[in-house]
Amino acid sequence: MHRPEEIARIIRRNLQVVLTFGYQSAVTSGGMEVEADHALAEIASDLRLLDDMLGLAERLKDSGYPPLGIVVQADGERLDLHFRDMTNKVMHAGRFDWTHGDSPVVHCIPNGKDRWRSAELGLTALGELCAHVLP
Repeated sequence: MHRPEEIARIIRRNLQVVLTFGYQSAVTSGGMEVEADHALAEIASDLRLLDDMLGLAERLKDSGYPPLGIVVQADGERLDLHFRDMTNKVMHAGRFDWTHGDSPVVHCIPNGKDRWRSAELGLTALGELCAHVLP
């Protein structure tokens, strides 16, 4: 398996793509959406790898790390989106809807809405998380 530092390097590269896309206007971001979608999915997958190697979810939970966004459950209940659930929602999303601008958000939309309707992930929160946990 790869070393955590190598995985972190890949996450940082993909984070640049995601943040660049998110902070640009929808007009200037052009054809970057497919690349940003792929980079976001890869970030989630790689964060899960690091979690398995380094116990990130437990460390974040124990330290009281703030939520990264909101999950809207099937019944409409809104819950905090924490690290492990964020990686799950991104990895299992059927599509991503992006809100660009000064406070960009990616909305993870599932294929079926039996258990959850959407997850809203703030890109600033994602960047701060990566700065906090990456080796």
